[in-house]
Amino acid sequence: MNFIGDLSREDADVLEEYGHRSPRILEFGAGGSTQIFAQCQPMFLISVETAQVWIDRTKKNLARFQPCTDPIFVQYDEHPIQEFDLIFVDGFWDLRLDFARKTWPLLRRNGVMIFHDTRRSFDAENVFKIAKTYWDEVGKIYMNLDDSNCSVIYKCPKVKYENWNETEGKEPWMYGQGDPPEGE
Repeated sequence: MNFIGDLSREDADVLEEYGHRSPRILEFGAGGSTQIFAQCQPMFLISVETAQVWIDRTKKNLARFQPCTDPIFVQYDEHPIQEFDLIFVDGFWDLRLDFARKTWPLLRRNGVMIFHDTRRSFDAENVFKIAKTYWDEVGKIYMNLDDSNCSVIYKCPKVKYENWNETEGKEPWMYGQGDPPEGE
């Protein structure tokens, strides 16, 4: 995969792998990731950006690679409200958590939200905050997948907590709650 930008080879490999699986991609932060996703041939790619200079630079770099999908560039908070298979969280660091919170509801079930730069503590914290907020929709989390700086949260169907001890008919003392009755 060809790209120009601030991504490690490992980051690019993660983005390419998930990009190929995702027909509908939304990203925050135009740049190297946009170039990679565009070459993955999604049905559509929407790139949210806060700075026109990044849009211009990314368009110039995309022209070098002749990607199969032309990205749609939009300003922050101007992306369509629809379902996405992959949401990539990068861009201006002060808006990353806000973007993730606003777009998680747009992520389809079994879709993925990928966070960039999660070897930095404040970016890793964003992963944990989203997982804590949407805990009942988190299927699994990979931190810094395959030695990259990318962490991936899989969205699963909403689950209701079930106390398996009660479901299995165990008395509270059998799972450490209180003392067993005399003679047990």
